[in-house]
Amino acid sequence: MDSRLLKEFRDIFNNHNIQSSIDYYKVLCLWVNRNKKIFGEHLLHINRLNVLTSLDIEKYIINSSEIDLNNEVNRIRKIDFKSLDGLLMFISDTMWEMVTISSSKECYNCKYGDVRYIKINYKGCKGKVVLECQDCGQLMNVNGIKITEKIQNYLPTTRKEVEDAIYPDNNIF
Repeated sequence: MDSRLLKEFRDIFNNHNIQSSIDYYKVLCLWVNRNKKIFGEHLLHINRLNVLTSLDIEKYIINSSEIDLNNEVNRIRKIDFKSLDGLLMFISDTMWEMVTISSSKECYNCKYGDVRYIKINYKGCKGKVVLECQDCGQLMNVNGIKITEKIQNYLPTTRKEVEDAIYPDNNIF
């Protein structure tokens, strides 16, 4: 792990005025984009950072309830990132948590996983809203049935997209 890069990441709270989850998300995007050449397209793609850094965050819910910015400073400093992939996975997990909508449903596969709404693209279907278990990664449709198609990519959903998938005939949200 490049010690200069790690120090730069750990100093993001010192070097930027982060007052909200939106500020934090924007700073993470800025940092990732500034270091793209170091990471390479492959690591950015497998950690979905290519998607997360290109989102128009005004369209997505920035979930601030899960992230306490004061604790985040300490958490970043204490984690022993052994590899670049580990650091990027941490950043990706944090950003996904901020822009996805949680569901109260349980994962049918592992039975205890937290489930969130995402969009998927696969052959013949673009932008289908599904549920993803954050623990085991299982995908299922909004009715809880396992998705078996080969997925081309994953995207966060907007509140409107979730609303339309769950209640296609009326606006409950």
